[in-house]
Amino acid sequence: MNRRSKLCCVASLCVSVIAIGCGSVSKPDAATDMRDRKSRGNFTTRKTKARQPNSFIVDKQFSIATPADGYAWHFDRTMKALDAKGMIYSCTKRGSTSAMTLVMQKRAASSDKARIATIKGHYNGMIVSLRNAGFTDFKAKRPSLVAPIPDLVLYSIECRKPTREVIHLRCASVFGRNTYAIQSIAGSLQEADDFSRVIATFTELSTSSVK
Repeated sequence: MNRRSKLCCVASLCVSVIAIGCGSVSKPDAATDMRDRKSRGNFTTRKTKARQPNSFIVDKQFSIATPADGYAWHFDRTMKALDAKGMIYSCTKRGSTSAMTLVMQKRAASSDKARIATIKGHYNGMIVSLRNAGFTDFKAKRPSLVAPIPDLVLYSIECRKPTREVIHLRCASVFGRNTYAIQSIAGSLQEADDFSRVIATFTELSTSSVK
């Protein structure tokens, strides 16, 4: 398998890992996709004094920093889970097998019971997808399920690809007006730590914060 094929496989795994924890994913038809893009508004990368340089901003929804050295966020696809519409965004770099994904589900998980169920779905979905893809030797820092559940819950996983290379995953479940899953796959500890710092910049925007 060449490097380009490896990149596609890892990026696809990162998206499918999130999807299995949140629900089914479907590609929209052309008309639906156009309506979705209009409803999402402008989600291009912009610089703003109030946020991190090169923040990726989805108007009236959220902002998150962009990793340095050539990474870029982009809209990936729509999804539907638990009768809630969602959007998947990916962050990739040409020639790299590392990637980040962010799922925004348009539903709130306001109770501890709902948040715990969501966290379990995100974490267990990650483990199941990786095992099904042939990954082994798991070492994990599991997410806390002790109530009260905070708005941001972090967890991490290390494991080996079928080729025996070690990968590092840094992830978060975020709760607010919407529910979010942020997951990253990195080939080195340094890049995994960089992704952790990116996750820490995530901010849900108020509906009037972006004009």
